[in-house]
Amino acid sequence: MILIPRKKRAKDNGASQTVKPKRKKRKKRELDINKFAETIFNDISDYLGLKLLGIDQKLQKDIVLEVMNIIITSTSYKPSIETLFKRIKRNRELINMIIAGKILEAIPVKKLTDTQLEFIIYNGARFIISYVSELYKEIKRRGREDLLSYLKYIWEKYGIPAPVECPRCGFRAIMPDYSCYVCGYVVDDRYLRTKIGFEEKFKEYLASASTAELRDVAEIGYVLVSEEGIRSPRYRVERRTLYYPIYLTKKDLSLIDEEISKRKIPV
Repeated sequence: MILIPRKKRAKDNGASQTVKPKRKKRKKRELDINKFAETIFNDISDYLGLKLLGIDQKLQKDIVLEVMNIIITSTSYKPSIETLFKRIKRNRELINMIIAGKILEAIPVKKLTDTQLEFIIYNGARFIISYVSELYKEIKRRGREDLLSYLKYIWEKYGIPAPVECPRCGFRAIMPDYSCYVCGYVVDDRYLRTKIGFEEKFKEYLASASTAELRDVAEIGYVLVSEEGIRSPRYRVERRTLYYPIYLTKKDLSLIDEEISKRKIPV
């Protein structure tokens, strides 16, 4: 006898089950920030005050797009204008800094309007450090002494404040090559020795350095001097500390010889 198999039934408490087709997941539509920025350009530009700064529309659009990339935290939905305004207000300091940087990138310092120059000085923060020399010269050229003190404050806070002040511009910006980072003035060895307190530091160095090191320094002919003290050029120095090379005079070499001769360490 041939057995014919019965049709299998899916049972669930005696009732047959029906298999529901799976729903396809819809892909989330991502917000196109570039297109969105185009549609609300005038609103954002007006709120940022870009037209008052007198910059062309192309630069305004670049700035608006940059700002949108900062304040739009998710691309899954389109925020309202009111929401965007609130986010701009919360991040105003950073946004103004970016606006100042964008203006500096696009417009030569000499061609800045007075309004643009003021905005950059008061809002540029660390973004203007690489332009500090140009900005200083332009401020002096226009006779805007009112902006000079704030530029000096920005240098002290975000720049490379040095232990030695420039006698011409007043910025603490004398670099290891003896030149001023801000105005370009070059000081001489005598000025640097006085301002860095070389004589006192050298006495301390003579008393603390080993005989071998003193002999080595005398042969090299110069030392490295910072606010903290004096180091041999052969020593690894801290990267964030400014060291000035001070070349030894006959008097300095004579003091080294005297220090070595009065020690009891055999030669």
